[in-house]
Amino acid sequence: MKDIKNILFFLFTVLITLNSCEEIDDPLAGAAEVNNFVQFAADTPAEVTVNEGASSSITIQAPSSAGEDLLATISFSGDAVFGVDFDLSEASGATNVGGIVSKNATEAVIKIPFIPAGGADLITDQVKFNVVFLSDGVSDGDKTLIINLTGAVGSKTSSLVFDGGRGPIRVSSTISILDEDCAADVATLAGDYGVVELCPSSYTYSTTIAASTGNSLIIDNFGDWVGPGANQVTITVDPSTNNVTFPDTNIVGYPGESVYVSGSGKVVNTCITPEAQGIDITFAYYKQSDDSLVQDGCTHTYTPE
Repeated sequence: MKDIKNILFFLFTVLITLNSCEEIDDPLAGAAEVNNFVQFAADTPAEVTVNEGASSSITIQAPSSAGEDLLATISFSGDAVFGVDFDLSEASGATNVGGIVSKNATEAVIKIPFIPAGGADLITDQVKFNVVFLSDGVSDGDKTLIINLTGAVGSKTSSLVFDGGRGPIRVSSTISILDEDCAADVATLAGDYGVVELCPSSYTYSTTIAASTGNSLIIDNFGDWVGPGANQVTITVDPSTNNVTFPDTNIVGYPGESVYVSGSGKVVNTCITPEAQGIDITFAYYKQSDDSLVQDGCTHTYTPE
């Protein structure tokens, strides 16, 4: 009798278990299958503001490794012009070299290297590159660049396709580029300046720039050969381009005789820091006696004091 009770209890337990299994829902039933995807890394801002002449880095990563290099495509939109307002450059680091496969006005192809570690893919496959914002020398206002990550394909396996992001997150970066080339206010350029001269060695001194007529200014003590009140060079500023020009000017400088200086330059930082706009000049020294070159490619950087 006891054996029969045990058998009945076992059969009852089996029936309860089978019925319970039928009533439990599969938690993954109906869930959408997620495709492989690439995305911008967390260190790539969705929105950022930069100045002309600066750069910003972007990282593309594949959370699930493909087991081979991927070729990701990014597209460009907005009113910033490739080659005029921005360009791309390689970032430092072994895994970033050769990352830029191609680039043009509308898109670029970036290689994401396969990064095995210890025989298994333990590190997210990723690549970093730089967006360089060019100083175009033209007062043309602020610009906007939008970079979208459209997806990636296998470098060896054509059927291997990765989506651009899992939804809208980390697939777009909007960059506002501030124009540094606002028209210079020539009158505000008058004042005291510190000068760094490279010709070719570095030399520093102080000078004064005074207003003249129209868009002209007078630089005192050019080259610091004699001292204040001498070697005055008149420069002309074109506010539409911020370019600086000055005619050949005789000064006392080269030991034993006079020289004349010849060159050109540019007013800088007129938008970004109007109160600190300076002047960069590149010039050459020539002997007055026989017009022979003394030194070429010299530079002056004038910074307000």
